[in-house]
Amino acid sequence: MFYSDKTEKLKLIGVTGTKGKSTTSFFIKNILDLYLKSKGKMSSGIISTIDTYDGSELSESLLTTPESLEFYKLLNNAVNNELEYFVCEISSIAYKYSRVYGANFNVGVFLNIGYDHISDVEHKDFDDYFSSKIKLLENSEYIVINKDLLRYDEINEVLNNKEKDKIFTFSIDDKADYKAMNIKRKNRFTSFDLVHNGELKNYNLLMSGLYNVENAIAAIIVCEILCIDYKYIFKGILGSAVKGRGEIYKTKDGKKTLIVDYAHNELSLKRYFEFVKDEFKGKKHICIIGAPGGKALNRRKEIGTLCYKNCDEIILTSDDPFYESFDNICSEIMSFIPKYKKIRVIENRTEAIKEAVNSYKNEETIISILGKGSETSQNYNGISRDYISDSVNAKIFVEEYNKNINQI
Repeated sequence: MFYSDKTEKLKLIGVTGTKGKSTTSFFIKNILDLYLKSKGKMSSGIISTIDTYDGSELSESLLTTPESLEFYKLLNNAVNNELEYFVCEISSIAYKYSRVYGANFNVGVFLNIGYDHISDVEHKDFDDYFSSKIKLLENSEYIVINKDLLRYDEINEVLNNKEKDKIFTFSIDDKADYKAMNIKRKNRFTSFDLVHNGELKNYNLLMSGLYNVENAIAAIIVCEILCIDYKYIFKGILGSAVKGRGEIYKTKDGKKTLIVDYAHNELSLKRYFEFVKDEFKGKKHICIIGAPGGKALNRRKEIGTLCYKNCDEIILTSDDPFYESFDNICSEIMSFIPKYKKIRVIENRTEAIKEAVNSYKNEETIISILGKGSETSQNYNGISRDYISDSVNAKIFVEEYNKNINQI
């Protein structure tokens, strides 16, 4: 292995889960960066679905976890650039195809798991997916794990091989080493108390949704394991905002609320729709969404079923169709939506967002733009095409809407 002699000099944090990897990773990075800045040191490195940073170059990511040679090259660069900490999103595919083979993580985080990534080109079944996720725990010194996750009991075999004082569980529903209490929301802020060993600490979060509380708790535990002071953890959690995750844009007249989020599978969509129903009761809800071509085929049923239950109108649009026909993807999603539900099919994602903003002019409307977040490309027939991103489109169309208000 080219770089193995140097990568052990880094404190490596690995984060896995069906949803929340990016948010949790950036929570951790933000906390570490505040701490490192106070010491006059370099920022921490990161490999994520969104961005990659190795101490010299910040670039948009192409894969959640890059191929093995690129992975170790980035870690080697980080050591050469005198970075101390490196946060890595670890996909199930990373372990299935040995992209992170040989890497030993100081802390491994397992957030959650749902039925996703099942296809001929990913995992043959859920057991294969689950066993790939668990491998991060097998290769981590300390473990942070959500006690509420599906099939938690089946991880005991892995946990039994670890030192008990190096395993930390968390929960918002069950007894755990770290228990969230008094979760409250006010406007866009969420406050909660975290209890550990009888000690209570308060945190504030500039994001909504219980799922983001879970992500924050995981990040807090990681940083406590790394002996980061509470003041940096508190400020880091409060100041965290993640591109393409829960971004909210409102028009001046309050009639349109656009939410850009990466929610794209059953687990993330369920959590997202729970948040919207709770936060925006009684408002009309349009959902703009699509499904990728040739993989994660079960998502089409999940998208159809969950959008039907939770949205007044669905606009199906492109989301990396790859080599598959866009019409075929939409037809399959629509087969899970009763015919009386209002559906529009607009392949161009930018046009889909524009159409949604211009709909229901006299009604308060929530427009959910889901699946791509801040991504700036679309894949057609194996070719990556530039895309302005959902985040930028949301800003543009809100600005256009506001200009039209001012002209009336």
